[in-house]
Amino acid sequence: MFSVFWILYPLGTRLNWKFVSGQLGNMCVYFVLHSSGALSTATSLYIKHLPVFLRSYFRSFANVYHERCADSPWRLYRVSLFIVYSALACFLFAPVSLVVFTLAVGFAAVFCVLAVGVLIVWFVGLFPLAFLLWLLLYRIPVYDIIYPCISSWMLRQNSTVYHPLPLEAGTSASYIRLLRINHRDSQDTIDCELITENVAGADFDALSYVWGTAMLPHKIRVNGKIFYVTYNLFSALREFRRRDSTRLLWIDAICINQLDVSEKSSQVGLMKTIFSEAAKVLVWLGPGSKATKFAFDLSRQFADARTKEDRSSLWDSTISSRSWRHIGTEFNGILSHDWWSRVWIVQEVAVARHIVIHRGSMQIDWDILQPLFNYDPFRKTIRFSASTFFVDEIQQLRDDLSTGGETPTELFDLVYRFRHQFATLGSDKIYALLGLLPPGCSTMVSPDYNKSPEQVYFDLTLASLVENKSFSVIALAPGSALQGVSWCRDWRIPNDGLGLNPMEYFSMYSSPLMKDYCTTGKSEPQVEANLSQRVLKAKGFDLDVVIKRGGCITRIGNHHGRHWGYLLQGWERVAGGPWSSSETESLILSDSFTRTIVADRWSGDIVDWKREIEALDSEILPNEDTFPMAITRAGINRRFFVTQSGRFGLGPWNLQVGDALVAFLGSTVPFLLRQDDGSNTKRPTSGTRDEFRKERWRVVGEAYCDGLMYYEGDIDKDIHNNKKVDLRDYDLI
Repeated sequence: MFSVFWILYPLGTRLNWKFVSGQLGNMCVYFVLHSSGALSTATSLYIKHLPVFLRSYFRSFANVYHERCADSPWRLYRVSLFIVYSALACFLFAPVSLVVFTLAVGFAAVFCVLAVGVLIVWFVGLFPLAFLLWLLLYRIPVYDIIYPCISSWMLRQNSTVYHPLPLEAGTSASYIRLLRINHRDSQDTIDCELITENVAGADFDALSYVWGTAMLPHKIRVNGKIFYVTYNLFSALREFRRRDSTRLLWIDAICINQLDVSEKSSQVGLMKTIFSEAAKVLVWLGPGSKATKFAFDLSRQFADARTKEDRSSLWDSTISSRSWRHIGTEFNGILSHDWWSRVWIVQEVAVARHIVIHRGSMQIDWDILQPLFNYDPFRKTIRFSASTFFVDEIQQLRDDLSTGGETPTELFDLVYRFRHQFATLGSDKIYALLGLLPPGCSTMVSPDYNKSPEQVYFDLTLASLVENKSFSVIALAPGSALQGVSWCRDWRIPNDGLGLNPMEYFSMYSSPLMKDYCTTGKSEPQVEANLSQRVLKAKGFDLDVVIKRGGCITRIGNHHGRHWGYLLQGWERVAGGPWSSSETESLILSDSFTRTIVADRWSGDIVDWKREIEALDSEILPNEDTFPMAITRAGINRRFFVTQSGRFGLGPWNLQVGDALVAFLGSTVPFLLRQDDGSNTKRPTSGTRDEFRKERWRVVGEAYCDGLMYYEGDIDKDIHNNKKVDLRDYDLI
């Protein structure tokens, strides 16, 4: 659990203790829910199958008795005698059985005492250890002191080699620095020079790599001076250096003065141009092994295979050979490299003209490696297959950009699409994708490294609300929100809240077969941000209040949960069912319940969900476009609830009785809010006491509520005429 926490919040993230304890509490609750689901499954299966077993056993015994004893008194006598002797034997051996039973109970008791003792020691030692780790890693933190000190020292030392880039007023020239790597000398020193060129006319290659940590910096020479780089970059330079000629490379860590924030901000805006103008983009995946050559040879043979039968035959012969163990290990090493998880590679690879992947001294073109990575048997065999799906994502983006296909037009869509990627600097989760947007994009933000990552995320959220006129960016925040800000997502977190978030978001549902949600009709968001107090004021109106809630099924990784049948039956009881099929009111409630459990996202005929339970209880996800899959998409990590007015709905797993159901102007779906009691609210540095004491709300998450998803009428006219809609301001914190 703690390893997952460290993935969500990388070292150096400053977290207060209340936030840490709250997040760990949520994780504990979630894992208990997940574990209790497995326990309840085993118990219910036992209860379900025990009567069947006993019934079949006694039926078999009766059949045997009827066949052997019914027509023969002598057989009946022998069977009766056997029963008597068996009873006598059991009576004689009863003391022995009692002793054995006593010993077993004693051993069990000792084991329980030892287990309780171990748990007590574990908990007693765990919490001081957790507090110490929080103090050292997330509050002081030691990592945030040592590493930045080394990094800052390196940047100060390296900054002496730079001269300001030329700026020509009234021209469109974009100047960059290029690194000229001199040929090898007898001392094996990496000697380089920085030259200034116009990016449009230069002939160079660009390096795509992972920076890595700089705890032990390595030395090279740039313009005759010592220059410090990380080991990963040092190993790449040593490999790319030629024996008898120079080579021009663009490398961000060297060609940009990382100590000059203004230069860094301006050069980041040129990243798309740099990688699209480069003759080749060199991908560095670290040192190779003896199996690297065989892995790349297999990729070339696979790319040369013309027919499906040839590829299948080649694959079968390869995995059955003795060398496959080493080749498979090498592919796992390639696909598990940190390069695949970087957010910057999305732009670097998508706009590149020619990509060459390097691993040690071996190299291969991207286009040659791609067919094998797309091969289904390969994906099922390789342990780190997630990277192969990422190859598909990048290649689709490359094809769209090169052929003029459908490309992303909004920044939020790109950021959400590649939210699972990592970045050393939190702001780069946004800046790394700017080059993929068309000129004049309404949600474009300018790179500015003087801003903190939180400020950049605020800018993205407000731009999405105002320009995109969409509350989807708010819907993605719960579970992955900034510390102390429930309405803004922390995009540094690669996961959707530890898997706590739903399988699909209601606000992002889109199907040509279904009517889009429109809780507030065609209204537009009316928001106002006070970033000094980290408050977002949004106009909306009250819908209802939660008075009952049901259970939920959790989902971690590829496991979608079990026992949908028991869960749905529990939801039905919370809703007041089961209902009689003959009464009109019961039919209305039953239909409403059925619509709710699929969030009204089923375009086929209404089916009896009770007949679909067996498909949902299996470990394998049901097929697409089926009623069980519609239930899975709508219900994963969500709870059923009943409102004060008797409506049924689905909301986040952590919704509580008393949560308010509201509709924000411009939102397509309702939201659940929880009034803040002030216990976890940090007093702002500005603002009056009365402003601070205003009623404030925390976003719990988006919701589906049957009967409130489609606004009937013209909401603008209703607002103007004070009809049906009573507008108010919600201060979200």
